[in-house]
Amino acid sequence: MNNFLRPYFKVVQDEKYIKCNSSARPKGDQVCITLQSYLGACETMGGYGFNKSSPCVLLTLSMDESFMPKPYEHLDELPEDIPQDLRIDIEDEAEGGKLKKGIYVDCTKEYLYTPGPIFPDYYFDNIDATGYLPPVVGVKFKLQEKKNQDVKIECRLWAKDIDSADERSKVSFVFHME
Repeated sequence: MNNFLRPYFKVVQDEKYIKCNSSARPKGDQVCITLQSYLGACETMGGYGFNKSSPCVLLTLSMDESFMPKPYEHLDELPEDIPQDLRIDIEDEAEGGKLKKGIYVDCTKEYLYTPGPIFPDYYFDNIDATGYLPPVVGVKFKLQEKKNQDVKIECRLWAKDIDSADERSKVSFVFHME
């Protein structure tokens, strides 16, 4: 994981690499950077939680200009089958019924997202720019009660034009807790 994150933490904020948010979006050849503090609960110290039965997995979303998902914009656009825990997270962050724009992600089992269950849309403004790095969402799982068991995890993407039942919209993996 350290090797995977190295390029993210080597870049420094300057005119090309900027700290993005909904109002500070990349322009021209600029790209968003992911600051180390962005990963919060999935801090790089302490073995990413694997030594404490609370492993952290890093999810990333690589895209190209041929498919740019349309984010949900308002609470009333959320589908009925969206998982209840994700719906609650989204509602908690909504401002006046308006949602943060991006591609939402939901994983099974007990977890904590850092910085949140979303790949923000501003990361996809300049995906062809030199130095572009796709967004990362850390997912910290609470598996202390799962000793000597295989724990299957499935994470799904959610956006207006992503079919969450489609196999291409998910990733699955198994933890074996000893």
